[in-house]
Amino acid sequence: MAIMIPDKITRSFTEGEREVFYFLEEKLPSDYFVWYELDVEDRYPDFVIVGPQIGVLILEVKDWSADTIQSFDQDNIHILKRIIKI
Repeated sequence: MAIMIPDKITRSFTEGEREVFYFLEEKLPSDYFVWYELDVEDRYPDFVIVGPQIGVLILEVKDWSADTIQSFDQDNIHILKRIIKI
């Protein structure tokens, strides 16, 4: 299991981020570190992963699926808005 920082889910997680958090925690080996919303020069990516086999990987989770796409073009994707209560 990866070392997660913070080590627990907080209210600020979205549903998709929660799923990715548990997936990374369970699937990555114990020599991997995963930060949630780490301050990177005043930007806060969802996950920063550091591991010996990958180096540094930054993940930004988007909480939408194909059935929520209303329309799209070359520059934009319009999705249905969802409210998720925690």
